[in-house]
This record gives sequence, structure tokens and C-alpha cells, in this order.
Amino acid sequence: NGGTGTISVQCNPTVQGLRSSTLSINSDDPVTPTAMVVISCKGTVANFNLQPDKIDFSTTQQTGTCSPAQNVVISNSGTDTLRILGVSMTGTNPGSFKYTLPMGVKGVPPTGTYTIPVQFCPVDIGAQSASLTIATDLMAGHTAKVPLTGTASGPQVTVTPGNLDFGAVYIKTTSAAKQIMITNTGDQPLVFGKSTVTPAMPGGVFTVSGLPPDGTMLKKTDAPIVLTVTAAPLLAMQQTGDIAIVVNDQVKMGLLHIPLAGTGVQANI
Repeated sequence: NGGTGTISVQCNPTVQGLRSSTLSINSDDPVTPTAMVVISCKGTVANFNLQPDKIDFSTTQQTGTCSPAQNVVISNSGTDTLRILGVSMTGTNPGSFKYTLPMGVKGVPPTGTYTIPVQFCPVDIGAQSASLTIATDLMAGHTAKVPLTGTASGPQVTVTPGNLDFGAVYIKTTSAAKQIMITNTGDQPLVFGKSTVTPAMPGGVFTVSGLPPDGTMLKKTDAPIVLTVTAAPLLAMQQTGDIAIVVNDQVKMGLLHIPLAGTGVQANI
């Protein structure tokens, strides 16, 4: 009787290159009791290469600015596509380094490359370090890391406390004074520009004395600048304000903000 039968065969090579074997099929066919079928397939594998193995941004970088980019290049010398599963910044100062991924690219074809530009954009002074961490489908849960280092310089404004809340204050009265200290913990002079206090209304809600004149320079070794602040609410409601001072600290985007708050309450008679 005629008929057909199907045998499913899979190729799962464990090494790269051409692999072959023979499938032997025994039957009661008197003419061809054993049929021989030659099977071949090609094993492919991706090959991960990473250059350079570390990057040192040797030129001292001003805080709040970014260095020219240096490239990390992933290449694939294998015969299969290398898949990029994830890229991240890890280590001690990850916020001081930035990277840009190729848009829409998730893998590296055979003989291809994948370039990641990296910049040093310090948000603090002194020595900085991090690692560009890369995961691929070859690493089985492990990652490759490119150590990054750089040194930053610049002014660094520090405010203590970072905000003031006067709590409840009787309307049409003036609160007890509170103080704010401004210091420069950086290694370059801190220069102040224009200062403004809001809300700016007749009679005011917040009064600030001790604001540095435009052009004032504060070095790390100088005594702190001390601001004295009072609240004089006009209405029985929460009041908010802000001290804004132009500074040359680019980490602060050139503008220092100190939030103010207080709540006007009606006196009981």
C-alpha cells in the first residue's frame, strides 16, 4: 500500500561552521531496507568585541558643561547578529557622564559595528568615575563595562537651609527673623549677579536683607554670605515666595532658587 510518513529533523549546532550527519531509516522494504539521508547545516555565532577598554577624559572639565564625545565601539566578528539587550551608566558618579544610543538599532550584524558616543558632563567638582555597562545576548546575565574617569573644576554654591518655612504667622505682623547661609565649596570663585525676591507686592510678604550686590565674588576661603529673612503675611492664607540669585554655577543652570513659605492666620480677639 502506498503512503507517506514524515520525520522532523532539527539542527542545533554547538560550534561555528558547517556540520553534517547521516539519518539512517530502517524498514522491511526488501529493495532498500536502509535509506540514508545526508543532513547538513551551518552553525553561526556572534562575536563580541569592545573598544576602548576604558576612557579617561584627561582635560579638566568645568562643572555644568560637557566634554567632546569619545566613542565606545562594539564590533561583531562572528557570523550571527549580536543583540544589544541594554546599555546603562553605573558606578560612583553616573550622573556626571552621558551616552547616546544609535536610533532604532538593536543589534550588530556580522562584521558590523555599534558606536556609543560618551561625554563627561560633571555635576560635582573633583575626580569623577562611572562605567558604561553593556548587556548582550552572548553574556547570559553578565555585562561588559567600560570604566570612565574625569576631573571637574568650578564654583559650587551651597545653601543652608535650602528653603525656609515660617509656619503660622499672624497677618499684618512680622515673624521672627530666620537666616540662610550661602557658601562656595568649589575650587573657583562664585560670582553673583542680579537678585530678586517674589512675590514683589506693596508692603511685601517676605523681606530679605544681606543679598549680595551684583558682581560680588565669593571664594571657598571666604566667610559665608548670610541672608536674613522675615515674613509679613497680608492675608489669612498660605503664602509662598522665592529668592532668585544669578550665579556662575552652571550646575544650577546659572540661577540659584531658595523657596520661601508661610501661612497667614487671623489673630483671635
